[in-house]
Amino acid sequence: MRNVHSRTWNIEISKNVKNEKCTLSDLEYGEKTENHGK
Repeated sequence: MRNVHSRTWNIEISKNVKNEKCTLSDLEYGEKTENHGK
């Protein structure tokens, strides 16, 4: 039971990490396009 719980917990963490990386790259991309337009 505990192994199953920790496995789903790890999956949730990995999802959050991926989401954070996506938002970070999106922010960097947004800054680049904004600077390019100026």
